[in-house]
Amino acid sequence: MWRLTTWLAVSAFYKSKVNHIIIRHILCTSSYIRLGLEILKNKLVEMNSFMALTLNFDTPKTSSPRSVAVTGTVAAYSIGYLTISLNVTNASTASRNRSFYRTIAYNNTAGATSQVVNTSYTLSIVPKILGSDTILAATQAWSYTPNV
Repeated sequence: MWRLTTWLAVSAFYKSKVNHIIIRHILCTSSYIRLGLEILKNKLVEMNSFMALTLNFDTPKTSSPRSVAVTGTVAAYSIGYLTISLNVTNASTASRNRSFYRTIAYNNTAGATSQVVNTSYTLSIVPKILGSDTILAATQAWSYTPNV
């Protein structure tokens, strides 16, 4: 009986010591975190007092918009896919030659009549068009998934 009682007392003491060590470690760690956050906050305040932060996403313009008019018809009970292609070439710098495209789906699967498309879309040309760039005529191509 004495051994069991002693073992329980030692066990309880050991557990309380371990819990105490763990609690001390947690408190110590949280105080380090608080100290680190305080230092970081002070550095951010210090940095903001030296530099102004101004963001303007419109200057300088990094792309050139190009509007393209499109027309077409999507048959009843089908899906039409419109692909607009646009090529930009540069006679003096061939590495600036590039192509742009956009695909738009027109879902007319619930329509009993044809859907007429007569609209325009804007493609963004990146990087911005230079004076030496040439924009070739935009092309439009339709493809269909009939009677879906």
